[in-house]
Amino acid sequence: MKICVREGQFFADGFAVRRCFEMAEGERRLLSYLSEGGCGCGEARITEGILSVSGDSIGVIEWSGAWEIYPHPLPRGKVRECVRDLTFGEKTHRVHCRCGARSEISVDDLLRWEAILPIYDPEITMLSGQRDPILDVRARCEEGEYLLLAALGENGGRVLLERCGEKITCVENEVTIVKNCDDLRKRRITERCVWRGDSFDCSREIVCTHDHPFIREVMGRLLLEAVSAKDEASIRELLSPEVEDVQAILDYFGEIHALRAPLSPPSPTAYAVLKKKGRYLRGMIYQFDFDESGNISNIHCDE
Repeated sequence: MKICVREGQFFADGFAVRRCFEMAEGERRLLSYLSEGGCGCGEARITEGILSVSGDSIGVIEWSGAWEIYPHPLPRGKVRECVRDLTFGEKTHRVHCRCGARSEISVDDLLRWEAILPIYDPEITMLSGQRDPILDVRARCEEGEYLLLAALGENGGRVLLERCGEKITCVENEVTIVKNCDDLRKRRITERCVWRGDSFDCSREIVCTHDHPFIREVMGRLLLEAVSAKDEASIRELLSPEVEDVQAILDYFGEIHALRAPLSPPSPTAYAVLKKKGRYLRGMIYQFDFDESGNISNIHCDE
């Protein structure tokens, strides 16, 4: 099985890897790397055709016909595990926050929630003034700040809001999240979430700070970036009138974890997305057809 490397100098059993190396079923290799973000290591093994790497410093992506390993962009926080006993009325809840590559927040037998991305240095509090106690978890993450709000009722826990961004501000019953996207249009997304008594009413403002005409080779990437940001106006302007159904496009791509250039692009206009699949990520390559006006008229997924 081919194992490709990217974004750092990797070593397999002490030998430098330039682009890729091979592993067989049941084989184990000791991996290490050096990159701009630091260094890390882990043991890789192939079990039933699936590559796994121990630890949380090396990320794993499954591609069609190959696997990829890369330095995991994890923030280095001081607190990697946190347990708090919080009392609300006559009840005491034990909150356990596990940080790292698979960060998880649990509250007794009421709630077990895997964070949308790795978090560190959590701060755990309980908010009063509501019918049910509200768990408030704030932490550091690779995007800056992380927030989780969950209601802890008699019949279980319910996540009310989970967000991450460069800056998260909470004032009375309103939460504001500011996020700058590292995409071609340099989007700045401001989301406002207002508490309505049992749920949040959310609205978003998207400003493209680097918007200008782009060549056809990046139009597919522009569409995937717009889908990832849920920028409906940008999605609409990129589509041919025959396929101009924004909601259908959002449903087709689903939840995107990240965007990435393919290992071996099948065409100049191809681009890829990463989606979560268990403990690793799945890379899916998309190609695009265009109409006479240069708008996207069809989308192909190379599985």
